[in-house]
Amino acid sequence: SVHSPLDQITKDQVRQAAKYLGLSNWNAAASPCLRSRLAMGVMATEEHLRAVEFAEAFVREVLELDETINARVRMLSGGKAMVELDNSIIESVEDYDLATKLNDHGFGDKCI
Repeated sequence: SVHSPLDQITKDQVRQAAKYLGLSNWNAAASPCLRSRLAMGVMATEEHLRAVEFAEAFVREVLELDETINARVRMLSGGKAMVELDNSIIESVEDYDLATKLNDHGFGDKCI
């Protein structure tokens, strides 16, 4: 069996240790792999993965989000995009036309 010294500490404790060690990403938002952004039934093609990658970078740039803010773009079936953001910045989204730009990069209908 495999034993890990990290299975007994919390995520907050890991962040505290990383900060103590001077790691620049100690408070960065989690960033799971791009495949996890594609809904069940959506093929993991290079085109789809690039569209999601572009969309997330675009959303971060337009909303001026740093790496501590959670921002995900998920590709749903039918080419729909769903943008997920931290509650702390949801109200500021109404000032931007994200849907049109996402449409230009391979997404159809939007759920923002």
